[in-house]
Amino acid sequence: MKRIKYIVLVFIVLFACSHNDHVIPHNTFEGMLHEISFQHPINKEILPAYILSSQKIIHFPGDEFQERSDVTEVQLVWPFKKYDVNEYIGKQVRVHGTLFGAHTAYHIRNVLLHVDRAEIIE
Repeated sequence: MKRIKYIVLVFIVLFACSHNDHVIPHNTFEGMLHEISFQHPINKEILPAYILSSQKIIHFPGDEFQERSDVTEVQLVWPFKKYDVNEYIGKQVRVHGTLFGAHTAYHIRNVLLHVDRAEIIE
């Protein structure tokens, strides 16, 4: 019985790890932070989105939602409780976080960055 539990546990760990092969943590990017508005395609609500425009190409290896691509803009998932986004809009910023591919109607760029840390660099 212990052996079966061990095998099941190993299988679960391997399965969970295999789904995160494309997640690249601790990415750091620099660029201008812009706020834009977009209309949700289903409920037609007008919503803000935060876009980092970089002069350097951002290499995205792909994940289960999007194929590999090279982009110069990423949509940011901003940590509102940690940082006041209004202090960063229109400025050169450095952001650190995890890239992932768009997979909902709220994602208006193919590549997004879940921001862990942000700083103004101008």
